[in-house]
Amino acid sequence: MTTDLASTYRTTLSTLFAERMRIKGATLEQQVYKAAPRLPRHVRKSAKAVLTALTLAENPKLARQLDEKALRKAGDEVIKHLETIDPWDLFVGKMLKWLGILSAIVIVCFVVWVWYARKEGWV
Repeated sequence: MTTDLASTYRTTLSTLFAERMRIKGATLEQQVYKAAPRLPRHVRKSAKAVLTALTLAENPKLARQLDEKALRKAGDEVIKHLETIDPWDLFVGKMLKWLGILSAIVIVCFVVWVWYARKEGWV
């Protein structure tokens, strides 16, 4: 039962990381590593707990050590968080950040141009 649950979490989390956060990786471990700075601390901790459970589930003797209740709680917490992420909102946020930087550069260039024009006596 636990190995089925672990494989279900592996596929579900991998697809959610790819779809919601646009994080691709060959394995779930790589995806969690790439997503770690963008995840809240409690979700990051739960994701790492799921990863350790997945590695234990690969070995039949070690799979007996797994706490299925804790695995479900941690996995559901990560899934719940990933389902609340809106990819379009992330895209809009990145574009607004880029436009903010661009507008700051334009303003600085305009101020430098006005200062230079006053210095040369054009204005």
